[in-house]
Amino acid sequence: MLPYRSHESKVPKRQRVHRPALVDASRSQLTSRYPGIEFHVILWNKLWKHNPEYWEGLERRGITVHPISEILPSYPEEKKKFGLNRHDGHPNPRTNELIARYVAREILGDRSVQEVAFEAAGQLAE
Repeated sequence: MLPYRSHESKVPKRQRVHRPALVDASRSQLTSRYPGIEFHVILWNKLWKHNPEYWEGLERRGITVHPISEILPSYPEEKKKFGLNRHDGHPNPRTNELIARYVAREILGDRSVQEVAFEAAGQLAE
């Protein structure tokens, strides 16, 4: 079996650094279409996103970023329990629910969502 290689490794570093410009272009399109909106980005922990130039580029542009590790504190250590299955790391329904609760509470300011720590230690224990 061949080792898994992310498609990210095939993207030249100079192109990866320009991604903040793409995010900013998305924000520009949305804010021109919907004046007065807030623009937030939820970032999954990916190796190329650890590049300081990437984060600095987002910060320089004033883009509000919510790292997934802030939303799902145990994600970095327990990635598999948040995915659909061991072959597909896309978020499972429970993970989507936890992210939605975070968005409602922290971004939209819905204080009726009182699972403040997302059941802290046992986020997906159910």
